[in-house]
Amino acid sequence: MCSSVSYIMILGVFGLYLKSIGHSQTSIGFLEGLFEAISFFVKLFSGVISDIFRTRKGLIILGYAFLVISPPTVVLSANALWACVGRALNRVGNGIYSVPRDALVGDVAPKNMRGQCFGLKRSMGTIGCILGGIIAFIAMHYFHCGFKAIFALAGVSVLIGFLIIVFHVKDSYVDPTVLMPRQKFKLSDLRELGWDYALIMCVAAVFWLSRIEEGFMPLYANLHFDLSLSYIPLIMTVYNITYTLSSYPIGILADRTNRIVFLGIGIVILILADLSFFAATSITGFWVGVILWGIQMGIVMNTFTTIIVDITPKKLHGTAFGCYYIICAVCVILSNSCAGYISETWGNRYAYLLSAFIASLSLIILMLVMKYRKISATH
Repeated sequence: MCSSVSYIMILGVFGLYLKSIGHSQTSIGFLEGLFEAISFFVKLFSGVISDIFRTRKGLIILGYAFLVISPPTVVLSANALWACVGRALNRVGNGIYSVPRDALVGDVAPKNMRGQCFGLKRSMGTIGCILGGIIAFIAMHYFHCGFKAIFALAGVSVLIGFLIIVFHVKDSYVDPTVLMPRQKFKLSDLRELGWDYALIMCVAAVFWLSRIEEGFMPLYANLHFDLSLSYIPLIMTVYNITYTLSSYPIGILADRTNRIVFLGIGIVILILADLSFFAATSITGFWVGVILWGIQMGIVMNTFTTIIVDITPKKLHGTAFGCYYIICAVCVILSNSCAGYISETWGNRYAYLLSAFIASLSLIILMLVMKYRKISATH
């Protein structure tokens, strides 16, 4: 929750900050994709390392250390390069701590409550995003804070989170025999993940090719609907409210039925969100897209991680998450670079139209997987 407060305060205005100092939407799209890709690439190695050395907390602390130094780097930056370095440090930290954090949740969660536990984790994160959006709105609207003042405020909450991790979080491994590190990582570990995992990764790859980063929504609203800068943080607030409200209940429902079905529902809602953005002729239509976008995130992100835990061995949870995130990394660079170019050339709405088309392809692939192979992604 604390890290999310910091992240959303920076994410909500960083694209507009780059726009204010002369960056085009094409370069902003590439940078947003690159920032997320950095996080995903790092997640691969942190996942493998957490499995090899059987430690989660050490990597979480290291990741949070990067998060702590990120906001000051952005605030003290003299140009766009150092601002981007600060933002990149945040994503490096996120990449280091996210996989061992997810693996730790998978380690300690009761098998019949995994969906609820991951849903709770997601909900706490999105509650942090809601708070971050509200804090940024109040600071900009009532206290007339600029971009760098917002970045400075973002550093406070992540420092609190760092202290909580250091003093209150315990590692999940308690059996002395389990604490012994494996000697090395073997390629056979990847084969042990299984065909079900490989098929779900195919679905994930196409899905992430359709994903446009949330940082594009503030740009879209400001450029096409003249939404005031002080109201921009409310976009992230509304988005994360719907994300939070959908995440935990869907986790409970998914625990009682086939999670693959809920994954399909989430993709359908993403398509509807994209079409809402494309068809929007007023700010009302835009807000409908924001709400649907939050709902699909609450469904899909939670469901993907839960399915990965269900269909892979516990000893390889970190590796499974790492492989998933590196697939996401490659796809997110391609999707956001393309979205930035299309937005610059034809307008933001056409980027969302392409997103809807690619998301439809991922839904078709998922339906084929469901038809020809029974994946046991339930408790």
